[in-house]
Amino acid sequence: MSIKKYASGGWIVDIQPGGRGFKRYRKTFSTKAEALAWETWVKGQVQQEPDWQPQKRDTRKLSELLEIWWINHGQQLRAGKNTHSRLQLLINAIGQSCRR
Repeated sequence: MSIKKYASGGWIVDIQPGGRGFKRYRKTFSTKAEALAWETWVKGQVQQEPDWQPQKRDTRKLSELLEIWWINHGQQLRAGKNTHSRLQLLINAIGQSCRR
């Protein structure tokens, strides 16, 4: 719980319901009861609705993304084979460990 009192008499809520590395929510209130109610509401929203949660990290390898691109778009390009081979060489040069 991270509800703190301001010197001006207000209360500030500063929470990260998903934990470290997830979205941070901050808001000020005039009473502690309002701050506690909002904190509870935000935590409930994060658990119930996926829109409140940040997107999961994409852990696919570049070669997998290249094949998806090739199947869905690259085959229709005039220089698709050339682009595919150049991208494959690039992926091999930088290594498969590069992830977004």
